Amino acid sequence: MGSKHILVVDDDPGVLEIVQEVSEQLGFDVTVAHDSAEFKAQYAAAIPDLIVLDIVMPDEDGIELMRYLAKKKCSSKLIIMSGYNPLYLRSSETLARDWGLSFAAVLTKPFDLDVLEAALLAA
Repeated sequence: MGSKHILVVDDDPGVLEIVQEVSEQLGFDVTVAHDSAEFKAQYAAAIPDLIVLDIVMPDEDGIELMRYLAKKKCSSKLIIMSGYNPLYLRSSETLARDWGLSFAAVLTKPFDLDVLEAALLAA
């Protein structure tokens, strides 16, 4: 069996780098996207096993991307992350579940590397 393919989308290059580095150290195949357009192109090119999705982004936010994934009947596991109010993350989790997405975890930024690692391994 090959390694899990992870698609990470965040407008913060530092967060992308951290998630990519930790994921690769765990043996995952990682693709990164800096915005929603890049995310949709990467998703269409190769449907990932796991998606790590920032909820708050300037162009099209994570809620819109979750709606897009639901319309595509996405079966990828989903980890959502944000540095904003925890209520926003809980609402996002509820929406993900209501839309039939395979929700795996929530990460509040900034997160500890061991928390990220545990979420990736559990997904």
